Amino acid sequence: ETHSLKNLTAELQKKHRFDRHGEHLIYAEGRTVDGKNITSNIVKVNVSKIPTFILLSSQYSALLNDRVKITGLILNYYDAPLHAVNVTVEAAGEETNAISDSRGLFAFYGTRSSEGCLNVSAFYPGSEIYNSSSANISILFSRFSLAILIESGNMDVNVNETVNLSGSVSGINYSYNIPLTIVANDLSLQTIRAVKDFGFALSFSRPGTYEVYASFPGDSMFTPAKSNVVTITVREKPFFQEGSIIKEILYVLYNEKEVEEIIIKYREFNILFICFLLLISAIYACTFKKVISALKGIRSTKGGGHRSRFHLFLDKTIAPLLVLFMNFYTLILKRNNHNSKEEEAEPGIESASAEKQAVTNEEVVKMEALELKKLEAFELDLGEAYRLLFDATITQYDLRKSLTPREVLEAIKKGNETFTDAFIDVTAIHERAFYGGMGPVDGEEERYFKAIADILRRFKE
Repeated sequence: ETHSLKNLTAELQKKHRFDRHGEHLIYAEGRTVDGKNITSNIVKVNVSKIPTFILLSSQYSALLNDRVKITGLILNYYDAPLHAVNVTVEAAGEETNAISDSRGLFAFYGTRSSEGCLNVSAFYPGSEIYNSSSANISILFSRFSLAILIESGNMDVNVNETVNLSGSVSGINYSYNIPLTIVANDLSLQTIRAVKDFGFALSFSRPGTYEVYASFPGDSMFTPAKSNVVTITVREKPFFQEGSIIKEILYVLYNEKEVEEIIIKYREFNILFICFLLLISAIYACTFKKVISALKGIRSTKGGGHRSRFHLFLDKTIAPLLVLFMNFYTLILKRNNHNSKEEEAEPGIESASAEKQAVTNEEVVKMEALELKKLEAFELDLGEAYRLLFDATITQYDLRKSLTPREVLEAIKKGNETFTDAFIDVTAIHERAFYGGMGPVDGEEERYFKAIADILRRFKE
């Protein structure tokens, strides 16, 4: 550049912008008035390319096979966006190109089919003016989680009796199956292939209490999971079977309550009942022998006439049978006499029992009102609230206490009650909380308590 020095005493400043990077030499040349050439000192200036910066932004975690959007921004040293520049992006060993817009923004997508981190890098090679730059980001891809629920319709069985259990897996579709290990008291019993809904059967050769659950070890798509625990009580096989001849005989000799007490007693003391059976068998065998002996005596009697044979038959056959029947009859008379004495010794017991029952009913009503008040004030937890509904429903419909929540729900559905939808909603929230380990979302807890309170009020109408 050429400049004219108009004022020798003024300070001279000139500005210059370099359009090429590298080393530049700056000096001034001039000519004096007498025509002599002069040169200034030399200034060296190193000019570099303008620095650039890349910023990458994305979510930090995702599930397998999710298509995650990654956004990038490229700026220069002066925070100005670079327009229409090519950025090379590498993810999972694959490269792609992205072009920045007028705001310096660019975007691309990444995914991963196995658990782990997806490392993403973006690189700008630079130009004659701008320097190169790069950036990196990592996204953690995790396996899916699932929930397993199992239930049994019969929680109290006998030894070697088959127990049928059903279950469901939430979080998978019907085209996917997983291996489930059935565990009882920390011992693996069997392994099954389960889809969304499944079932299996168990039997136990020893009495006791068994805690049964289903365990999933996990695979490439899903994390390990464990179901809820179902407690099954296994008892010794009852000595008295339904419809047995022994039970029928007991119902002839005793009333229903006494028969049940005898059954309970001889469940605990089977050896005593076996002795009783042996005694009866001995009496029967002895009598049978006497009958056979009498018949033989009748056949072998000679010359005694018809009357002597008849007396022999009475002595040898009919008399022992009459003695046996008289013993049973005496036992019955003693039992009836004992029952009548108890009734005479305790006059007014029926009225006292009725009075006690009235007081008990009054206390129950007060307790139910108190529990309903706590329920409406949200002072109970989810489990206590559902227990109130469960007990009230069992009482209202005369159901078995061993039923599962789903079986109780089926009873409500069959009744076509107006509150069936509310009962379904309450059961679903309860199962997710206590079997699936998932708490209620926003608004569910309030709806849960209000629905239970409304159903209980309808029971009282």
